[in-house]
Amino acid sequence: MSYMDAEVIVVGAGPSGITAAKNLASHGISVLILEKLSFPRKVICSDIIFYQAVKDFPYIEPMIESYNYSVEIRSNKQTNRVVIDSKTPFFATFSDRARFDSFLLENAQHPKLSIKFNVEVNNVKSYYNFIVVHTNQGCFRANMVIGADSINSIVARRLNIGLKPFPSQFGLSINQLFPLDKKTCIEHYGDRLKATLLLNYNQIPGITKIVPKLNSVLVEISTPISRYPHIRKDFEKLIQDLIEWRDLPNLEFDLHPTIGVFPIQLAEKRTYGPRCLLVGNAGGFCSSLFGMGIYHSMLSGLYASQAVQKMLNSPLYAFGVVPPYYRIWQKNLRSNLKLHQRIRNLILLNPAGSVNFVNWIKNNPSLHKRVLNVIQCDLSAKISPAKLSWLYYRSLRKR
Repeated sequence: MSYMDAEVIVVGAGPSGITAAKNLASHGISVLILEKLSFPRKVICSDIIFYQAVKDFPYIEPMIESYNYSVEIRSNKQTNRVVIDSKTPFFATFSDRARFDSFLLENAQHPKLSIKFNVEVNNVKSYYNFIVVHTNQGCFRANMVIGADSINSIVARRLNIGLKPFPSQFGLSINQLFPLDKKTCIEHYGDRLKATLLLNYNQIPGITKIVPKLNSVLVEISTPISRYPHIRKDFEKLIQDLIEWRDLPNLEFDLHPTIGVFPIQLAEKRTYGPRCLLVGNAGGFCSSLFGMGIYHSMLSGLYASQAVQKMLNSPLYAFGVVPPYYRIWQKNLRSNLKLHQRIRNLILLNPAGSVNFVNWIKNNPSLHKRVLNVIQCDLSAKISPAKLSWLYYRSLRKR
């Protein structure tokens, strides 16, 4: 049996895994990343992140292509809409996920960090004083493992942690990037690159995003996974309607959308196991409202690295106990993810919810800042899910 020892092994070189490895290496902890593909790698992604990600991780700013400073929210009735403008952006967009991941990896370079590509993990076994990752290139031993291997996590399955394989735990997205020249983008969407959010488009539960960039526009539907049999026809009709409504330029477009799956539930106390932590989609760290996960993935990677540092210096570490991770992300991240989940359940899964919600925002300009905080994913804005629900239901009773 061959070994390559490191204090921490990170399985997966996505934003969550690289963020965790970067922070650990910068604190003098040796890290080995095991990635099943070679870089640059193709990843299904909308290439959109919450603006808050740029504020919290400023080193990614060179990869940002454009910002969206205006958003229009519509219910399933097209005449029912509200526009919110902001001095700070709602979304930030980058040109290509493969380049984004490569940039993150290059930025994380450190003498304490090494990476092996084309390594396929097939088993993980935890012991009293170490953990072993079994791969097609041999076995690798470490003190701890961070599972960053996406929604279909091998690490989670082998250790019986993470999300349970129930359809109710997952959402479905279908998207396509339509190329446009810069002049057309500015003429069509304005110099503030106004994005549009369609709530329950065509009675489809979920949210549809039309997000312009400088030289393209992204169209995406995020909906429950039960919609899979109809999703391609839904997307074809959406494109026709967007052209009719002038949300897309009337140009010749070839349709070749990509379909992906994202988590809509947190793994909660299943985000950790014996000598193992789960980050990113493997732990359910994703916005169930927007189907966007890069920002929450990077935060989970950061929190995992903080927990590992605590555990390596803790007497409890000898017993493989890892509750600090749960406490850290619960304190800093859980409320925001639960807020997105509550909005999704109140509005996007309720046929009348989108109309009521848009009317509520339109008739209460004081709510615009709160909506802005939600769309920007501003964690410093403490918006209680319970309070939001109470305000919303109170507004319905007043009608």
